[in-house]
Amino acid sequence: MSLSSKLDGKTKRDKAFREILLSVEPGRDDYYTLNRKKSFSDEYTLRVANSLENIQFSSLLGTAFDYMARNKPETFRRTRLK
Repeated sequence: MSLSSKLDGKTKRDKAFREILLSVEPGRDDYYTLNRKKSFSDEYTLRVANSLENIQFSSLLGTAFDYMARNKPETFRRTRLK
């Protein structure tokens, strides 16, 4: 099951998961740029351009991040148990 399907899920458990994420999500004013310019605006300088040749590659990148985010806690638990 993907993270997207959990976020879009209709079950009570999926809705509870979504509520937990929303409760800890920082507010818009909590974000800042390194040079302290206004976040989410055109005031900041783009440091890394989107170099994906195909827009669909972003889906692959998101899936890779999803798997990495799931695997990292498990790896951390295994090393702490040793």
